[in-house]
Amino acid sequence: MPVTTVHQYIDMYPVRHTDTKMIVGTIHPHLHNEFLIPFFYGNVGSFWRILNNAFPRHDLINLENITTMLEDNNVWITDIIRQCDRETEMITQDSLLYNIIYNEDQIRDGLLNSQIDTIYFTSRFSRNNAAKLFTQVFGIDYNVTFNPETSEFVIPENVFGREIRCVVLYSPSNDANRGIVRSHAYLNNQHLYVHHPTPVMQFKIDFYRDKFQFLN
Repeated sequence: MPVTTVHQYIDMYPVRHTDTKMIVGTIHPHLHNEFLIPFFYGNVGSFWRILNNAFPRHDLINLENITTMLEDNNVWITDIIRQCDRETEMITQDSLLYNIIYNEDQIRDGLLNSQIDTIYFTSRFSRNNAAKLFTQVFGIDYNVTFNPETSEFVIPENVFGREIRCVVLYSPSNDANRGIVRSHAYLNNQHLYVHHPTPVMQFKIDFYRDKFQFLN
């Protein structure tokens, strides 16, 4: 049976004028009540697990530690989707979301009223992924500056009043692993992980460690 998912967290964590970095995802699964942590990426084995492995000193295993890390490092976290429909409550794939209502106004106001100079997208350019929807909503042609080697592009000054560096992360979802193993970045470094018990996970941990260096 179709269900409507209304975002539970974006209005609880508004931007701060001191924020300099921003994390943008899509929307949480419908069954958010099953999360171990009542927060963005609160389900098991997701974004926080990767960051915790990359930066264990932050101990990102509970809500208090996560929000403290975000506040201490001037990071705003939000999502590009405010509401959407799914054919069943079990569907989690971004590509299957429809009747999407975007979080456009809050994000625009947040960027205009903060010092954010770097945005991290937690999924890439496939259908309904975070970077894909964000660039569509705000009319940004990411192809002009996207560098596949660094997985980054630049939002020009005319969009939000300043240039903003954009980092397109590999999705924390296990569903993304099939695409990652075919990516140039993984194939070029595959030799580093051939003997690792979870090579794709370790690749993601190393990638996040490189991109979130301010957490060192």
